Amino acid sequence: MIEPRLIGYSGHLYNYAISVKREIESNGGNFCILVSNECDKEIISELNGIPVFKKNPSNSLFSSLISRFIIVPILFNIHLYLGLIRFKKRTEKSWNFFMGTTQYFDLFAIFLFNCFFKKISSLVLTARMTNYNIEHKRWSISIIWYKIFLRLLYFQNKFKKNIYFITDSDNLKSEYEKISKFKINLLPIPHTLHLSEKEHTDDMKNLVVTSLGPPRVQKGFTQIEKLIKNYLIQKEHFDKKIEFHLQCNSIQDKSTYDSVKSLKELNDSRIILYEKSLSEQDYFNLLSKSNIILIPYSRLSYSVQTSGIFTEAMGFGKVTIINKDTWMSQQLKKFNIHTYCDTDNDDEFYLLFKDICKNYTKIKGLVSKASIDWNKYHNPKNFVNNLSQLIKK
Repeated sequence: MIEPRLIGYSGHLYNYAISVKREIESNGGNFCILVSNECDKEIISELNGIPVFKKNPSNSLFSSLISRFIIVPILFNIHLYLGLIRFKKRTEKSWNFFMGTTQYFDLFAIFLFNCFFKKISSLVLTARMTNYNIEHKRWSISIIWYKIFLRLLYFQNKFKKNIYFITDSDNLKSEYEKISKFKINLLPIPHTLHLSEKEHTDDMKNLVVTSLGPPRVQKGFTQIEKLIKNYLIQKEHFDKKIEFHLQCNSIQDKSTYDSVKSLKELNDSRIILYEKSLSEQDYFNLLSKSNIILIPYSRLSYSVQTSGIFTEAMGFGKVTIINKDTWMSQQLKKFNIHTYCDTDNDDEFYLLFKDICKNYTKIKGLVSKASIDWNKYHNPKNFVNNLSQLIKK
């Protein structure tokens, strides 16, 4: 597996990799992951990691349009290619390579690596990020690089016949098939089923309402702040005691920083903030004891992109509150679960929250039933089986 941007437990790069590793090794296969020298030493040990990449280029390079278009593809492609060449020098084996998130600034490095390393049995690349702005109805400027590099890879694959593209979103599948001649294969999400071992019995007198993952503007943390303040100000009668557990480490923008600061200043015992990075065990303990997961993610990104937190919440049978017109709300519609609204509208967000708290037992029953079917499809075994069948065609 190729994952230079896996550094710590934040995000779902680790969860994705560990679920795939466990499934492959349970079937007698060999798994290793190529990571950077920044990667947490414990993760390297757990995942059989090989640190072949040097320190990742700074994310600050994405703040400027010119930098994103010119500097980023140069630096990131060089960074990826040099790491892959270091691995090439260390092995004589043939490998199946899998990249969990592939973007425009990776593709030329992949093209060169596939040119000069003959022991690539298969090269599976994952399309996970959107490039289309639904608000302005236009493509990102990065689409130019995507079209150039994807055309190079498509031409290369006429001879190599070892490149496969996958995604976990049917909307992303349609998007990438518009900009590429590659067939984009739809596969399940792996990091779900092994979590079902961690069970938690609901306390019907109390509700734990949670926001998981490092807060960002696109993940709607400022809306969560407004929801909590609305709840505290309204002083309406709720028949359950409510606690808000909010993960708020690795803050990267001022508005989110201000929201966290404002919540801290309330000094309310019902608001518990987690300001340090959570280990895998602590993260899943928090998910396990949660009743309601707040996921008011921006439609700009998540109209087509998937969410690891939503995937795991569904796997656990947790009630979620979702922004409408997102990939997550589309999944809920399939199960006739309507816990979504325009979360950018403060009043609408609060009214839905109040309704879910009032009718929690009924909604929880619907989600618990849906999670059975969810886990039948989204699980590591199904993912690895689909992946194996794809590369054996």
